[in-house]
Amino acid sequence: MTNRNRVILGKHSVTIVPRGFDAVWGLRRSLAIPYADIASVTVDAKRYPLGFAYRVGLDTGAKRVGKFFRDGEKMYFNVSGFGPSLRLELVPGAEFARVVLTVQDASALAARITDHLNESADGNS
Repeated sequence: MTNRNRVILGKHSVTIVPRGFDAVWGLRRSLAIPYADIASVTVDAKRYPLGFAYRVGLDTGAKRVGKFFRDGEKMYFNVSGFGPSLRLELVPGAEFARVVLTVQDASALAARITDHLNESADGNS
């Protein structure tokens, strides 16, 4: 998969920086998610099923980038293609219910984020 996002793991948050025109189409230059807001981190083997949703951004063919609203949930997508993607499920009250991203190695990044979450839970961050 192409790496459509630069993901920076900071001390207190994950910062997502869309690459190229994805920042324009998604109407975001970056998105910071505090570790405290992340409920779970998974890797979706296939494209996340969206169904009918209201969209603010781009959704054409294999490309989804921007805000998507469905069943009262607000989600952020920046995915290209139909392969694996990183999915962050966020706690109620966070800016988004979930964030789905295309990244170079979704499994490795998921493991790194999970490590940060475990460190935060242990109070070692």
